[in-house]
Amino acid sequence: MEKLRSSLRYKIGAFMLLLSLGPLVVVSVIVLRATFTQLGSFSDRLRETENSLRADVVGRNLTAAAADTGADIDGYLLERITDVRRWSEEGVVIEAARQGTLAAQQAGLTGLPPDNIKAQLQGLLFVPIDQTFFSPALSFVFQQTERPETPFVEIVVTEAGGVNVLITRPVEQVAHSDQDWWQAARTQDVAGIGITDVHLDPTANLPVIGIALPVIDPDTKQVLGVIRALVRLSDLQRSLAQKATSLGADIRVFTTDGRLVADTASEHSQVLSDTSNVVRQNYIPALEALQAKPGLEGAGFVLVENEGQREIVGYAHTSSSDFYDAPAQLSGFEGFSWGVTVAQPESRALQVLVSLIETGREFERLPTLLGGLFGGVISLVAVVALFGAIFISGGITGPLIELSRMAQRVQEGDLTAGVDVRSRDEVGVLARAFNMMTAGLRERERERDIFGRVVSPEVREKLLRGQLQLGGETLWVAVLFSDIRSFSTISEQMSPEQVVTLLNEYLSEMTDAIRPWGGYINNFIGDAIVAIFGAPVDQPDKEWRAVAAALTMRERLAELNQRRVARGEAPIDNGVGISTGEAVAGQIGSLERLMYTVIGDTVNVAARLETLTKQYPDSPVLINGPTAEALKGRDDLVLKSLGPINVKGRAEPVDVYAVLEWHKPQ
Repeated sequence: MEKLRSSLRYKIGAFMLLLSLGPLVVVSVIVLRATFTQLGSFSDRLRETENSLRADVVGRNLTAAAADTGADIDGYLLERITDVRRWSEEGVVIEAARQGTLAAQQAGLTGLPPDNIKAQLQGLLFVPIDQTFFSPALSFVFQQTERPETPFVEIVVTEAGGVNVLITRPVEQVAHSDQDWWQAARTQDVAGIGITDVHLDPTANLPVIGIALPVIDPDTKQVLGVIRALVRLSDLQRSLAQKATSLGADIRVFTTDGRLVADTASEHSQVLSDTSNVVRQNYIPALEALQAKPGLEGAGFVLVENEGQREIVGYAHTSSSDFYDAPAQLSGFEGFSWGVTVAQPESRALQVLVSLIETGREFERLPTLLGGLFGGVISLVAVVALFGAIFISGGITGPLIELSRMAQRVQEGDLTAGVDVRSRDEVGVLARAFNMMTAGLRERERERDIFGRVVSPEVREKLLRGQLQLGGETLWVAVLFSDIRSFSTISEQMSPEQVVTLLNEYLSEMTDAIRPWGGYINNFIGDAIVAIFGAPVDQPDKEWRAVAAALTMRERLAELNQRRVARGEAPIDNGVGISTGEAVAGQIGSLERLMYTVIGDTVNVAARLETLTKQYPDSPVLINGPTAEALKGRDDLVLKSLGPINVKGRAEPVDVYAVLEWHKPQ
């Protein structure tokens, strides 16, 4: 009786045995044909659903993500164009360009080749104008590059002939009339715009792009000059990295000639490199993106093989003139023509479909089984067999039709679709598998959003690959320990809200200093920071990365103090200790609550070195012997040995070195 209730094959067999008193070949054939047609139709629909989920859901999602990413990029660049447009319409800039044009004419610079102009200015980087106009205009442009979180690193304003009038930092060229970007902005009058190719800024060592617009006389509409601003793309890269984390995918952005502007798979370390040029590599999604129509209309996806693993890659092309003309007051600007790809391994994208696919494969074999069972009923009584077969067929096809209808809803993107489970037979098993699949899809969407916010990218990737387990492993790491000097005294004079504001600003700056060097920030302990280099991802040059991160922290602290002093707040100071050695790294805790960390004498020494910096106020960065040993031969660092020093909690003294200078390449 239990088998009769739980198995479809026993239901059909028992009913057909009951009806074996009279043959009815014709009716049986008709019923079998109808049943097999329904089962075949459902099997086809199931395969279509699988393919649709593979292509239309996953592929369409990645296509939409690529198009959305392209729209984000266009939006970001449009904001920067709008900023430059607004500056070009400022009265002080207009007047400076006008006075620069008059000064150039009086100095006989108009119409001269750029090299002759440079020689005639005798070492000056810009044509001098009256201080009455120069000072407020220079102050204005400097404000735009010195604002907190500004993406602009340089602003140049030229007069009508291309000679510099205002500059925010020293530049090599004093005249630009032979430059394509200047001519594009100058010759098209009000609607003109000039764009420089993405390149590495030699000062910031970051990728930048130049935007140039004409400076127009508001009364006569005469072009008085050109304003060009260099925009660093690190903010855009950071935004794309956050988006890639939330999508659980890798995002690439590249120029028309195939140079990478951003690559979240390599933390942007390969941008603008010839070796990573996607066109030269014949990367199919990139070629499709560059040849596609701009925007969502040209977006699509492809399946590619990447080192033996299949990937689903959505691609899109940034917008053209339709997007930029009206909002940016341009005419005929074809956009930046960048390509975007969003890639995800097929195994990860389709992992929630495994249960449905396996059940579908089993269900495809069901018609053969049903054929054998129905083959013994050709002697059934006509009327009873007819009504019995119709009843059974309806019991099978009814739930299948409902399941097909729900599968169609899932195919259209509705993950809330579900079916009622009315039995425990194969149809019931399939219905439960379908419900589990849709629940898995919903849970995966929720977990993908949450998971990217809880752990660091390094730990997250190892967790997803199953490489982090309860326990640890002995690794050679560099540990950086830092805290704020006299923080307790400082915090006593502040309200809790002020303390939190100070810590958030300080820790954000320090985090931004550590992250580019590949440091894993293990913990924030009040005002203290613990960062690890060499775990969870091994880094051959971990000692250099740790020291470079410490020196970058000091630079960022100096910039933070400038802002604090400007706000009328007292500056703060910190100390940094770096220790290299063996430590136990791994997941610490219980199976319900885990934390990735490192423990051992190396961590203790780093903390003691940080404390020791209080005794050496002129040496805020102290390192141990193994760290100094690994840095031998670096010409850009100056180290000073302080000798063996006894530190608290350690029987043997520690060889201590102070990092005195860092000669950055110019």
